[in-house]
Amino acid sequence: MMRAPSGLSVAFPLAFTLALAFTLSPGPAGAESTEPSTRFALVIGANDGGADRVRLRYATVDAEGFAQVMETYGGIDPGQMLVVLDPDRPAVDAAFAELHARVGEASGRTELVVFYSGHADEKGLLLGGERLGYPELRAHISAVPADVRIAIVDACASGALIRSKGGTRRPPFLVDRASRVTGHAYLASASADEAAQESDRLQASFFSHALLTGLRGAADVTADGVVTLQEAYQFAFQETLARTEGTRLGAQHASFDMQLVGSGDVVLTDLRQTGAGLLLTDDLAGRVFVRDADGRLIAELQKPAGQPVRLGLAPGSYRMRLETTDGRSMVGAVALMDGSTTRVDGQGLTVSALEETVARGGPGDTRPPSRFERVVAALLDEDAAPRARGMGASILPGLATDGGGADRSVSLNLLGGHSRSVKGVELGVGVNIVDEDVSSVQAGAVGNVVGGDVKGVQLGGVFDTVGGAVEGVQLSGAVGVAGAVKGVQLAGAVAVAGDVDGWQQASLLTVADDVRGAQLGVVNVADHVKGVQFGLINIADEVDGVSIALIPWIRDGRRHVELYATELALMNLGGRLGGGGFHTLLSGGYQPSTDRFVGTAGFGAEFVGALWSMDLDLLATAVVTDQQWTTKPDYIASARALLGAQLAEHFGVFGGVSWNVAANPQPFDPGFDPMVKIRVDHTLSLDMWPGFVAGVRF
Repeated sequence: MMRAPSGLSVAFPLAFTLALAFTLSPGPAGAESTEPSTRFALVIGANDGGADRVRLRYATVDAEGFAQVMETYGGIDPGQMLVVLDPDRPAVDAAFAELHARVGEASGRTELVVFYSGHADEKGLLLGGERLGYPELRAHISAVPADVRIAIVDACASGALIRSKGGTRRPPFLVDRASRVTGHAYLASASADEAAQESDRLQASFFSHALLTGLRGAADVTADGVVTLQEAYQFAFQETLARTEGTRLGAQHASFDMQLVGSGDVVLTDLRQTGAGLLLTDDLAGRVFVRDADGRLIAELQKPAGQPVRLGLAPGSYRMRLETTDGRSMVGAVALMDGSTTRVDGQGLTVSALEETVARGGPGDTRPPSRFERVVAALLDEDAAPRARGMGASILPGLATDGGGADRSVSLNLLGGHSRSVKGVELGVGVNIVDEDVSSVQAGAVGNVVGGDVKGVQLGGVFDTVGGAVEGVQLSGAVGVAGAVKGVQLAGAVAVAGDVDGWQQASLLTVADDVRGAQLGVVNVADHVKGVQFGLINIADEVDGVSIALIPWIRDGRRHVELYATELALMNLGGRLGGGGFHTLLSGGYQPSTDRFVGTAGFGAEFVGALWSMDLDLLATAVVTDQQWTTKPDYIASARALLGAQLAEHFGVFGGVSWNVAANPQPFDPGFDPMVKIRVDHTLSLDMWPGFVAGVRF
C-alpha cells in the first residue's frame, strides 16, 4: 500500500510521479502500438449509506458529473457506460454482471473505469443498509475481462480499498497512444482512517470537484491538450488537501495503488476534441472561479502566471472571478460558443469595487467606518475596524454608490441592487441580487436572488431564490427556492428545496429531495422523508416517519385494492394508501337485502411485516337506503382492528372486528338489534354494536 502521510502535500504526488516514470518506461523507438481501444465505465452514486448514516447530498451529483466529463472528453460512448444512482447491493452486482457481458463481447483492446461516490467504511462500500466489501469489489473489477481496469472511490476510509490487498504500486491506465499497458489502478479520495468530505458551497465532494476540474483541463500542466492520470491525480490531491486543511474534519489525503505494466502515454481526457473551450491566458494569475448561468460552481483552480490553461466546458454563458495574487478581485461574463475557444485575459475582466480598499483596516484603507457600520459590526460580534465591506446604495443593479458587485456590510437598494456578498443587512424596494453569500438579514419587497448561501433571515415579498443552502429562515410571499434548507422555509404558494433539515411549508406545493423534519402543504413531494408529511396529497419515495394526507402516495409504501364484507354491507370495494406507519382509506359498499348503500372514509396506524400486517383504523361512514335519497343519511363512527396475511406477491387476506357507534336523530337499524341503545333526547339517539370485517386485498 502507498498512501499519503498527513502533511506531506508535495512528497506524495512526487512519489506518484516517480512510480509512473519507473513503471511506464518508454519502449523502443518506433514500437508504438496503434491498436484501437474501447472504453467502458460503471459510474455509481449513492447518497444513502443506511439508517445510521447521515444522507449525503451530492454523491449522485458527483457521479453524474463524472459520467458527463468522461462521455464528452474521455472517449466513452453512452452505450458503453452504466450509470447507477442510489442502488442497493443487488443492483450493483447486476451492473457488474452487465458490464462483464458487454466487455466480453467487445473485440480488440478494452479499458474499464469504475467510479464510486458515496458512503463507505473501513470494510467496504455502504449501499443503503447493505455493504459491498472491498475484497468483493476488487473481485468484481478483476472479473471484468478488460486489458486495463481502474477504480476511483470517493468515500470515507476509501484508502482501505488499497491496503486490502498487497502488491507493488505502479502508475496509471487508459492509454490512448503507444498503448502497451495492462493491469489495474485504484485511486481513493481519502486515506484508510480519514473522512471524505463534501461541501454545500461546491455542491460536490472536495475530491470529485477537484478531479473533474482537472479533467476539464485545469490539470494540463504541459498545455498539450490532453490530461494524463499523473496530471489529474496531482491536481486532485493538491486541491483536495488545500481545501480540507481548514475544515472541522481535518485534512484529506488521496491515495493510490497501481499495478500496471507496459509503456505509453496515460491519457484520461482529450480536450482537443471538445466543442467549446475557455482559454485563460498566461498573463492571468490567481484563484479562478467559473460559475454557470445557474450560479453553480463548475471549475475552481489556482492559475499560475506565465502558463495558459484551457478548460473544456459546455457551450453557454458563464461568470468568471479571479482573485489575483496581489489581492484584487476581477470579474467578467464569458459566452462560450460550440466549436470555438474563448480567450480571457486581463483586459477582459473588470476590477470589483471591493478592491478599492484594503480588508479589515489594513494599510491604504483611508475611509473611517460610519457609525452605522460600527453598529452592524458590533451586532455581528466582529471587529468594528475599517474593512473592505462597506455600505452601498443602489437605484438599479450597476447604478450604485460603490459601483456595485462589491462585498457589503450594509446594502440599501431602490429598484434593484447587486452585491458580491452581504455580511450584515440588505434592504431593497425591488430585487436584491447577490453573487455569493448573505449573512444576517436580507429583505426585498419584490424578491431576492442569491448565488451562494444564506445564513440568517431572508424575506421576499414575492420570491426568494438561493443557489446554495439557507441556514436560518427563508420567508417568501409566493415562491421560495433553495439548494438546501437547514432551518425553516415558508412560502405563500410554492416552496422548492434540495435537502430540508427542519421545516418546509407552503400553502399550495412543497418540493424537496430529502426531508428530515416536517413538510406541510396542500401537495407535498419528496424523495425521502424522515419525519412528517402533512397535506391533502403527499408523494414520496420512502417515508421513515408519518405521511398524513387524504392521498399519501409512497413508492415503497402500501397501495391496496380491497374487496370485503361487513355486517352493514356484504359487498364493499375500497382502496388503502399509506406507508411509514400511517394510511388512509376510502370505500363504498352495498347491501342487496335492504338496498343499503354505505360510503366510508378513514385513517389508521399500520404495523407491516413481510408476511403479515395489523391495521388499527378510525372510520366515518354515511348510510343511505333506497328510500333515503331525499333525506339526510345516517352516520356511524367506527374503530376496528384487522389482521392480514400476504399469501402471494399481489394477493392477501384480512379480517377483524369493529366497534360501531351510530349517532342520529332517530334510532339506527343495522339489520339486527344493537347491543347498546341510548336515547339522549328527542334530537339524538346512540346505537352501539360490535361488527366484523373479512376480505381480500390486491
